[in-house]
Amino acid sequence: MKNISFIFILLFCSFLMGSAYAEDVSGDVSISVDNNNQQVFTEDDTSLTITNSATLTIVPQHGININTKTNGTVTVDPGSTVTATGSNAIQGKNQSGLTVTNSGTINTDGSKAINLKDAEDSTITNNLGGIISAAEDSISGQAATGVNIANNGTIYSDNRSALTFFSTSTATVTNNSSGHIYNSNTYAAIKLDGSSTLTNSGKIENKNSPDNNSIVLEGNDNTITLKDKSILVGTINAGSTTGNTLKFQHGMGQGY
Repeated sequence: MKNISFIFILLFCSFLMGSAYAEDVSGDVSISVDNNNQQVFTEDDTSLTITNSATLTIVPQHGININTKTNGTVTVDPGSTVTATGSNAIQGKNQSGLTVTNSGTINTDGSKAINLKDAEDSTITNNLGGIISAAEDSISGQAATGVNIANNGTIYSDNRSALTFFSTSTATVTNNSSGHIYNSNTYAAIKLDGSSTLTNSGKIENKNSPDNNSIVLEGNDNTITLKDKSILVGTINAGSTTGNTLKFQHGMGQGY
Protein backbone atom coordinates (compact mmCIF):
# COMPACT_ATOMS: atom_id res chain seq x y z
CA MET A 1 0.00 0.00 0.00
CA LYS A 2 2.84 2.41 0.76
CA ASN A 3 4.39 1.85 -2.68
CA ILE A 4 1.06 2.47 -4.44
CA SER A 5 0.55 5.69 -2.48
CA PHE A 6 4.06 6.85 -3.37
CA ILE A 7 3.44 6.29 -7.12
CA PHE A 8 0.14 8.17 -6.91
CA ILE A 9 1.86 11.13 -5.22
CA LEU A 10 4.50 11.25 -7.97
CA LEU A 11 1.86 11.24 -10.70
CA PHE A 12 -0.17 13.90 -8.95
CA CYS A 13 2.90 16.14 -8.53
CA SER A 14 3.75 15.70 -12.20
CA PHE A 15 0.24 16.87 -13.11
CA LEU A 16 0.55 19.91 -10.89
CA MET A 17 3.83 20.86 -12.57
CA GLY A 18 1.89 21.50 -15.77
CA SER A 19 3.02 18.75 -18.11
CA ALA A 20 1.65 19.46 -21.59
CA TYR A 21 -0.62 17.02 -23.36
CA ALA A 22 -2.08 16.82 -26.85
CA GLU A 23 -5.34 18.42 -27.91
CA ASP A 24 -7.03 17.07 -31.04
CA VAL A 25 -7.88 19.77 -33.56
CA SER A 26 -10.45 19.44 -36.35
CA GLY A 27 -12.66 21.88 -38.21
CA ASP A 28 -12.20 25.59 -37.46
CA VAL A 29 -10.52 26.17 -34.09
CA SER A 30 -9.42 29.43 -32.44
CA ILE A 31 -7.11 29.78 -29.44
CA SER A 32 -7.54 33.16 -27.74
CA VAL A 33 -5.98 32.51 -24.32
CA ASP A 34 -2.55 31.18 -23.36
CA ASN A 35 -2.29 27.43 -23.90
CA ASN A 36 0.41 24.86 -23.05
CA ASN A 37 -0.99 21.90 -24.97
CA GLN A 38 0.24 20.44 -28.24
CA GLN A 39 -2.26 20.94 -31.07
CA VAL A 40 -2.63 17.83 -33.26
CA PHE A 41 -4.59 18.04 -36.52
CA THR A 42 -6.77 14.91 -36.74
CA GLU A 43 -8.64 15.64 -39.98
CA ASP A 44 -8.03 17.18 -43.38
CA ASP A 45 -9.17 20.77 -44.05
CA THR A 46 -8.54 21.83 -40.45
CA SER A 47 -7.96 25.49 -39.56
CA LEU A 48 -6.25 26.75 -36.39
CA THR A 49 -5.98 30.44 -35.46
CA ILE A 50 -3.91 31.84 -32.59
CA THR A 51 -5.46 35.20 -31.78
CA ASN A 52 -6.09 37.85 -29.11
CA SER A 53 -2.35 38.07 -28.26
CA ALA A 54 -2.44 34.49 -26.97
CA THR A 55 0.72 32.39 -26.61
CA LEU A 56 0.86 28.70 -27.47
CA THR A 57 3.85 27.30 -25.56
CA ILE A 58 4.78 23.63 -25.91
CA VAL A 59 7.40 21.63 -23.96
CA PRO A 60 8.81 19.36 -25.36
CA GLN A 61 6.57 18.18 -28.25
CA HIS A 62 5.98 19.83 -31.62
CA GLY A 63 3.78 22.84 -30.99
CA ILE A 64 1.34 22.29 -33.87
CA ASN A 65 1.44 18.83 -35.46
CA ILE A 66 -0.07 18.58 -38.97
CA ASN A 67 1.63 15.35 -40.06
CA THR A 68 -0.07 13.48 -42.96
CA LYS A 69 -3.07 15.84 -43.18
CA THR A 70 -4.26 17.72 -46.28
CA ASN A 71 -5.09 21.42 -46.62
CA GLY A 72 -4.34 22.41 -43.04
CA THR A 73 -4.31 26.12 -42.19
CA VAL A 74 -2.43 27.86 -39.37
CA THR A 75 -2.92 31.58 -38.75
CA VAL A 76 -0.98 33.52 -36.11
CA ASP A 77 -2.51 36.94 -35.56
CA PRO A 78 -0.57 40.11 -34.60
CA GLY A 79 0.67 39.92 -31.01
CA SER A 80 0.15 36.16 -30.80
CA THR A 81 2.90 33.55 -30.51
CA VAL A 82 3.56 29.90 -31.27
CA THR A 83 6.68 28.71 -29.47
CA ALA A 84 8.20 25.30 -28.75
CA THR A 85 11.02 24.20 -26.49
CA GLY A 86 13.12 21.28 -27.65
CA SER A 87 11.22 20.59 -30.87
CA ASN A 88 9.55 22.16 -33.93
CA ALA A 89 7.01 24.94 -33.50
CA ILE A 90 5.00 23.79 -36.55
CA GLN A 91 5.49 20.23 -37.77
CA GLY A 92 4.22 19.66 -41.33
CA LYS A 93 5.66 16.27 -42.29
CA ASN A 94 4.13 14.13 -45.05
CA GLN A 95 1.29 16.60 -45.60
CA SER A 96 0.02 18.53 -48.60
CA GLY A 97 -1.56 21.93 -49.05
CA LEU A 98 -0.51 23.44 -45.72
CA THR A 99 -1.00 27.22 -45.45
CA VAL A 100 0.74 29.17 -42.70
CA THR A 101 0.02 32.90 -42.36
CA ASN A 102 2.04 34.62 -39.66
CA SER A 103 1.53 38.17 -38.40
CA GLY A 104 2.85 37.42 -34.91
CA THR A 105 5.75 35.20 -33.81
CA ILE A 106 6.66 31.59 -34.59
CA ASN A 107 9.81 30.38 -32.86
CA THR A 108 11.60 27.54 -31.13
CA ASP A 109 14.78 27.21 -29.11
CA GLY A 110 14.99 23.51 -29.93
CA SER A 111 14.83 22.72 -33.63
CA LYS A 112 12.89 24.28 -36.53
CA ALA A 113 10.18 26.91 -36.54
CA ILE A 114 8.44 25.27 -39.52
CA ASN A 115 9.42 21.77 -40.69
CA LEU A 116 8.24 20.65 -44.13
CA LYS A 117 9.83 17.22 -44.49
CA ASP A 118 8.34 15.19 -47.38
CA ALA A 119 5.63 17.84 -47.81
CA GLU A 120 3.82 18.99 -50.96
CA ASP A 121 2.47 22.40 -52.01
CA SER A 122 2.98 24.31 -48.77
CA THR A 123 2.45 28.09 -48.64
CA ILE A 124 4.03 30.29 -45.97
CA THR A 125 3.25 34.01 -45.75
CA ASN A 126 5.13 36.06 -43.18
CA ASN A 127 3.42 39.44 -42.98
CA LEU A 128 4.85 42.83 -42.03
CA GLY A 129 5.76 42.64 -38.33
CA GLY A 130 5.80 38.84 -38.39
CA ILE A 131 8.83 37.00 -36.97
CA ILE A 132 9.86 33.41 -37.72
CA SER A 133 12.99 32.21 -35.91
CA ALA A 134 14.61 29.02 -34.64
CA ALA A 135 17.65 27.64 -32.87
CA GLU A 136 18.32 25.58 -36.00
CA ASP A 137 16.89 26.22 -39.50
CA SER A 138 13.88 28.52 -39.26
CA ILE A 139 12.04 27.05 -42.26
CA SER A 140 13.28 23.67 -43.45
CA GLY A 141 12.21 21.58 -46.42
CA GLN A 142 13.58 18.07 -46.90
CA ALA A 143 12.20 16.43 -50.05
CA ALA A 144 9.53 19.13 -49.95
CA THR A 145 8.06 20.08 -53.34
CA GLY A 146 6.09 23.14 -54.38
CA VAL A 147 6.94 25.29 -51.36
CA ASN A 148 5.90 28.94 -51.72
CA ILE A 149 7.26 31.53 -49.27
CA ALA A 150 6.34 35.23 -49.32
CA ASN A 151 8.15 37.31 -46.71
CA ASN A 152 7.27 40.83 -45.65
CA GLY A 153 8.57 40.52 -42.09
CA THR A 154 11.64 38.92 -40.51
CA ILE A 155 12.90 35.34 -40.85
CA TYR A 156 16.16 34.56 -39.08
CA SER A 157 18.37 32.02 -37.35
CA ASP A 158 21.27 32.77 -35.03
CA ASN A 159 22.79 29.29 -35.29
CA ARG A 160 21.87 27.84 -38.71
CA SER A 161 20.05 28.96 -41.88
CA ALA A 162 16.92 31.07 -42.09
CA LEU A 163 15.65 29.02 -45.03
CA THR A 164 17.06 25.65 -46.10
CA PHE A 165 15.84 23.26 -48.78
CA PHE A 166 17.53 19.98 -49.71
CA SER A 167 17.00 16.39 -50.90
CA THR A 168 15.13 17.27 -54.13
CA SER A 169 13.11 20.11 -52.62
CA THR A 170 11.65 22.81 -54.88
CA ALA A 171 10.73 26.26 -53.60
CA THR A 172 9.62 29.70 -54.75
CA VAL A 173 10.85 32.38 -52.32
CA THR A 174 9.82 36.03 -52.58
CA ASN A 175 11.43 38.47 -50.15
CA ASN A 176 9.50 41.71 -50.56
CA SER A 177 10.74 45.26 -49.92
CA SER A 178 9.97 45.15 -46.18
CA GLY A 179 11.35 41.63 -45.78
CA HIS A 180 14.54 40.77 -43.93
CA ILE A 181 16.00 37.26 -44.09
CA TYR A 182 19.23 36.71 -42.19
CA ASN A 183 21.45 34.49 -40.10
CA SER A 184 24.34 35.20 -37.72
CA ASN A 185 26.75 32.32 -38.36
CA THR A 186 28.88 30.69 -41.04
CA TYR A 187 25.99 28.81 -42.67
CA ALA A 188 24.14 30.38 -45.60
CA ALA A 189 21.15 32.58 -44.81
CA ILE A 190 19.28 30.77 -47.62
CA LYS A 191 20.04 27.35 -49.09
CA LEU A 192 18.13 26.29 -52.19
CA ASP A 193 17.98 22.91 -53.85
CA GLY A 194 17.25 22.48 -57.59
CA SER A 195 14.65 24.08 -59.90
CA SER A 196 13.82 26.81 -57.41
CA THR A 197 13.42 30.58 -57.65
CA LEU A 198 14.38 33.40 -55.31
CA THR A 199 13.24 36.98 -55.90
CA ASN A 200 14.59 39.65 -53.56
CA SER A 201 13.33 43.20 -53.16
CA GLY A 202 14.26 43.45 -49.47
CA LYS A 203 17.34 42.41 -47.51
CA ILE A 204 19.08 39.04 -47.39
CA GLU A 205 22.04 39.04 -45.04
CA ASN A 206 24.73 36.91 -43.47
CA LYS A 207 25.35 38.97 -40.34
CA ASN A 208 28.39 36.98 -39.34
CA SER A 209 30.49 38.32 -42.22
CA PRO A 210 29.96 39.63 -45.77
CA ASP A 211 32.60 37.07 -46.76
CA ASN A 212 30.26 34.24 -45.75
CA ASN A 213 27.49 32.89 -47.95
CA SER A 214 24.16 34.63 -48.01
CA ILE A 215 22.81 32.19 -50.63
CA VAL A 216 23.95 28.65 -51.44
CA LEU A 217 22.64 26.66 -54.41
CA GLU A 218 22.78 22.92 -53.75
CA GLY A 219 21.08 21.86 -56.99
CA ASN A 220 20.78 22.82 -60.66
CA ASP A 221 18.49 25.14 -62.64
CA ASN A 222 17.75 27.75 -60.00
CA THR A 223 16.92 31.40 -60.74
CA ILE A 224 17.86 34.31 -58.48
CA THR A 225 16.40 37.74 -59.27
CA LEU A 226 17.67 40.83 -57.45
CA LYS A 227 15.22 43.67 -57.94
CA ASP A 228 15.67 47.42 -57.61
CA LYS A 229 16.71 48.51 -54.08
CA SER A 230 17.27 44.92 -52.93
CA ILE A 231 20.17 44.42 -50.51
CA LEU A 232 22.35 41.32 -50.45
CA VAL A 233 25.06 41.01 -47.78
CA GLY A 234 27.26 37.97 -48.32
CA THR A 235 28.27 35.82 -51.26
CA ILE A 236 26.31 33.60 -53.63
CA ASN A 237 27.80 30.12 -53.87
CA ALA A 238 26.64 27.80 -56.65
CA GLY A 239 29.43 25.26 -56.19
CA SER A 240 29.58 22.80 -59.08
CA THR A 241 25.88 23.10 -59.98
CA THR A 242 24.72 23.94 -63.50
CA GLY A 243 21.92 25.79 -65.27
CA ASN A 244 21.55 28.50 -62.63
CA THR A 245 20.57 32.06 -63.60
CA LEU A 246 21.27 35.36 -61.83
CA LYS A 247 19.09 38.29 -62.93
CA PHE A 248 19.16 41.98 -62.04
CA GLN A 249 16.05 44.14 -62.39
CA HIS A 250 16.57 47.87 -61.78
CA GLY A 251 13.21 49.27 -62.75
CA MET A 252 11.00 49.23 -65.81
CA GLY A 253 12.90 47.93 -68.84
CA GLN A 254 16.22 47.75 -66.97
CA GLY A 255 16.64 44.07 -66.34
CA TYR A 256 19.65 41.96 -67.26
